[in-house]
Amino acid sequence: MPNLRVGAQLAITKQLSLRGRFTRHFDAGETDNLPGFDLDVISAGVTWQW
Repeated sequence: MPNLRVGAQLAITKQLSLRGRFTRHFDAGETDNLPGFDLDVISAGVTWQW
């Protein structure tokens, strides 16, 4: 299953950063009984470094 990923991370301070990612899975559910469909996943996170 082919996919496409795009992400970014932004440093707010030396210890704190924000990140986000978009992933698209093409033809995620294609089987003999089901037609293919695309699945989109969006995620966001916070990173803290000591």
